[in-house]
Amino acid sequence: MSSVLAGLQRALHPSLPARVVFQRTWQVRAIHATPAALKKKQQSSESVSDADDLFGQSAEHSDSLFSDHEPTSSKRPAPQASQLSQDIPPHNPSVPASRQYDRNARFEELYQFARACLVTKTETKRQVRSSIWNHLFQLASTPEQLDRVAEMFPKWRDAHRTFRPSTVVAFAARCHALRCPGLALKVFGNHPKYGVDLNLDAAQLVLHSMHRWRRHQDIITFATLFSIYGLPSVSSDLLSNALLLKALLGKPTDESTAVANAMVPSLQRLLEKTDPQTMVVEPRDRRLSNSKKTWLAFALKRIENVLQSQGIEHGWLARWMDVTGYHTITASA
Repeated sequence: MSSVLAGLQRALHPSLPARVVFQRTWQVRAIHATPAALKKKQQSSESVSDADDLFGQSAEHSDSLFSDHEPTSSKRPAPQASQLSQDIPPHNPSVPASRQYDRNARFEELYQFARACLVTKTETKRQVRSSIWNHLFQLASTPEQLDRVAEMFPKWRDAHRTFRPSTVVAFAARCHALRCPGLALKVFGNHPKYGVDLNLDAAQLVLHSMHRWRRHQDIITFATLFSIYGLPSVSSDLLSNALLLKALLGKPTDESTAVANAMVPSLQRLLEKTDPQTMVVEPRDRRLSNSKKTWLAFALKRIENVLQSQGIEHGWLARWMDVTGYHTITASA
């Protein structure tokens, strides 16, 4: 734990070489990364709208394998076993599924198609499209199924294909939906194997997920990856700073408290530079538990409570939360 926090302290300073941060992290968590392979500037990630449902339909409609009417569990009740269609096209996953279908069978058919294209190379007439990943993510109903999908990532890289930024976010979102942020840590923590470039939207989502599912040790380890992937330092991004600081305060130790105390001034500077009017949560946002503004509101509320209990001056935080209305949003928390 001490060496992980030491690595985190270094990660909070972007001027520190990424290699140093990585070496300390690797000793504790066996996380692998190759900074040299990550120096190439990443394309700007396709940001996830505050009002978007991160677990809904993919934004990649141009080459969708399915129709726009693919059923989801949130829109209609699950069909009875006797109603499930057995007409799952075994040799052509591009054919839309029927309105009522066996989800696991559909996953297995699409998975086997992707595996035939990328792993066994028994499919030689067609090439798998980028959008197949988003469909596999959505069809995966267990962490084990999602892990099987992730194990094909290296073959995509070996085929000289790259993952779209939106696909990376979709993977992080599905890890959250299936309550397996540890899988996200495994994939993003081993770039030489999986070849998936972490972007800021995905990183923020993983930080939120790890705190949501109480993976406090993992959230500290994951934060050290920011510098390895060339992302803004955790201390310079408002949402990432708040999520990490909330985690550090949630499981306080002498070491984590020291790191948290060092991060509080950076949080104050970030809030001073951020117009609170731009962060007001609109009524539409309040209906979405995965709104980034909502994550920020509850993270800041927790931080405010801890600072207040410790007698630390926090008027700057209280005033900012008053203007944004965050006190009202979190009043029942």
